[in-house]
Amino acid sequence: MPLRTTTELLETARRRCMLPDGEPFSDAEILAFADDEIAGPLSTLMIELCEETFAAVHDQTLVPDAVAYRFPADAATTLRDILRVDASGHEHDLVQVDKSRLRTANTDTGPPVGFILDGHRVRMWPTPKTTGETLRIKYRHLPRLLSASGTTLDGSFNAGEGFDVGLS
Repeated sequence: MPLRTTTELLETARRRCMLPDGEPFSDAEILAFADDEIAGPLSTLMIELCEETFAAVHDQTLVPDAVAYRFPADAATTLRDILRVDASGHEHDLVQVDKSRLRTANTDTGPPVGFILDGHRVRMWPTPKTTGETLRIKYRHLPRLLSASGTTLDGSFNAGEGFDVGLS
């Protein structure tokens, strides 16, 4: 049965390890141990078993004449694909272009075919001129830290699906 809250995780850990409440480890210490496992070997193993683990998609509507778009903070080092989705819903891969294009990014216009990473922003090249298109950023999000007892575990392992790792 999948665990849905940190309370359930703590109860299961204490029962399996035959630990009395609060001894020898506090709830915060047990959750810190779990965080260490999630951030290290467990997440690596899960990604090896299923490449889509922690996969997420972030869509932003392209605005005519807008060059730069922010991407989610938890995608900073794990970008997988940057795409343009046209009005018909077809995805078009965007290629990363040289930063020297920044000089012309605001003057060249047309359907975007490339992007430039600029800090925590994606700069489209050339500048979009049409409406009804979307910037789609596919990335692997980082697992969230477990926190206070009773917190719902929503999406830590499978984006949007809840904590669903068999601990039974």
